[in-house]
Amino acid sequence: MVKLLEAGGCQVDGCDAPPGLTHLHHKIEWSQGGRTDMDNTIMICAPHHARAHDPTYQLTPIPGDKFTFHRRT
Repeated sequence: MVKLLEAGGCQVDGCDAPPGLTHLHHKIEWSQGGRTDMDNTIMICAPHHARAHDPTYQLTPIPGDKFTFHRRT
C-alpha cells in the first residue's frame, strides 16, 4: 500500500490526476490469473481505468513505475 501512496496519483505517464481521483486497477486481471493483492494493483484515474478495460488498448509498464497505453493490433 505504501508503494501506491508514493505514486502520488494516476500512474499513467503524463497524467496528473491526484490520489483522491484515482481507482485501484489490477495490473493482471484476476480472470487472467492475476492475484487479488496490493502488489498487483496500480492507481489510475477514471478515464484511464475505463481505457484499461477497453479491449482496443493494452496497458504497458514503463520505467519509473509508470504505465502507458498501446493500441492492440
